[in-house]
Amino acid sequence: MPDESPSLDFFDSAFLRKLETMAVFSRRAFAGRLRGEQRSNKHGSSVEFADYRPYSQGDDFRRIDWNAYARFEDLFVKLFIEEEDLFVYLLVDRSASMAFGEPTTKFDLARRLTAAVAYIALSHLDRVTVQSLSCEGQAAPGPLAVSVEAPPAPPNGRPPENHLAFVRGKGSIFTVFDFLRRLRPEGSTDLGRSVREFLMNHHHKGVALLISDFLSPNGYEDALKQLGFAGFQPMVIQVLAREELEPDLSGDFRLIDSETGLPVDISTTRRMIDGYRDRVRRFTGDLEQFCKKHNIAHLMTTSDTAAEDLVLHTLRRAGIVK
Repeated sequence: MPDESPSLDFFDSAFLRKLETMAVFSRRAFAGRLRGEQRSNKHGSSVEFADYRPYSQGDDFRRIDWNAYARFEDLFVKLFIEEEDLFVYLLVDRSASMAFGEPTTKFDLARRLTAAVAYIALSHLDRVTVQSLSCEGQAAPGPLAVSVEAPPAPPNGRPPENHLAFVRGKGSIFTVFDFLRRLRPEGSTDLGRSVREFLMNHHHKGVALLISDFLSPNGYEDALKQLGFAGFQPMVIQVLAREELEPDLSGDFRLIDSETGLPVDISTTRRMIDGYRDRVRRFTGDLEQFCKKHNIAHLMTTSDTAAEDLVLHTLRRAGIVK
């Protein structure tokens, strides 16, 4: 049964302090400006070389590349990408299949991982959005901009059920905790459709971490490709229950699909169980290979794994944090 209590515990202050030494891994600067094209009123920003362009009257002489002049006998100025705020999008699957697992459900581990990565990002003043995906792929109807300095009050005094957008600063983690506590796994999720609706509402490019069991009826390929084509940096954490990997069944059963409600009557045999395990291994292996092919950070874990160990050790090895 899904957890009906709003008192889901996340992390104590000692663990949160450890998270402050980590950062969400980003392979590139998003939404930067080309310095040299226009004056910037930002000081002390990190910059990354982008390109050259011919010198024109009024350009800063300090940006002239004299090595290029010696080679081409013409003046060129260097252009740099100014690193803007990093937008971190945490997309968490809350479909009914995520309610499975003992002693911890897939969904509870997904919530704890979401909370941890959110705090890592918030501690670096990144802008964090949490989007839950469920109910036949229906994402939130639209983004709600939340300013740390002056957060607007929703009509009912509570954030939208499926969506919490653009929180910033370590103090916002309590808003994230409260949002995650209220989520319940229900309905089904079409990952491709959910991502399309997410992209319609979000135009700031950034890191997009998708946490799911990836048991989507229409597959996961379209969802991950869409994120990449739209200029986001997708990351993947697949959470499965130990019982899904290693079922311990014998005899006759009626299995009920948690998302569609459709029953299936089976009589288990050793051959059937072995065949099931092979299919699960192919499924998880195909997702891993897909991510490698498309340069997507990937982690597969089980719901009975301690979230603290995953965050402090495994996420870094997977290239999700640094």
